[in-house]
Amino acid sequence: MERIERFYGITRMLKVNRIITMCQIMDEFEISNSTAKRDIAYLRDRMMVPIIWDAELQGYRLDNGDQFKTELPGLWLSDHEVKELKQAVNEIAGTQFNWLDRLLTAVQ
Repeated sequence: MERIERFYGITRMLKVNRIITMCQIMDEFEISNSTAKRDIAYLRDRMMVPIIWDAELQGYRLDNGDQFKTELPGLWLSDHEVKELKQAVNEIAGTQFNWLDRLLTAVQ
């Protein structure tokens, strides 16, 4: 799993759960304690995600009133990647995956 995927995953876990433990992070992403600590530090210090350690609850949580305000940066695609994405969307459109049509219109 790529590091950025872990970042999004950890952020998602923090939004869904009031508190997450280091063990939950390690188990979810199959990473070491050191890697989990580095990921938390990176999110907090470089991506400005307000993660704090809550000693009372013995875990990490978001330090803001509205947890859903914390967002990681969006996705930037090159011209080539956009063309490939559009081609994939066109190939999927009208197939058995018609439940995706509503979601795919935003990409088009």
